[in-house]
Amino acid sequence: MPRPIGVHALAVVREAVSNAVRHSGAERVIVTVEADDDLLIDIVDDGIGIDLTLARSGLRNLDERAQECGGELVVRSEPRGGTRLSWRVPLV
Repeated sequence: MPRPIGVHALAVVREAVSNAVRHSGAERVIVTVEADDDLLIDIVDDGIGIDLTLARSGLRNLDERAQECGGELVVRSEPRGGTRLSWRVPLV
């Protein structure tokens, strides 16, 4: 039986904010949560960006959580610096 989406969502916020604080050198981290047909967790920091070629065990875990819920994880460096992590899963 799959875990409830709320359990995954809490883990996603914890992991993503922890990564931003520990690895990005960011001064600000903005967490946005939207719920409609999908649950979107969007976490943006103003740090150094992300090198996706490095080990990504924590990100792999977030991706697996999204897939388990029928959703997706998108992580990218922002054009003006920093990183955006978007975790989206359907609610309907």
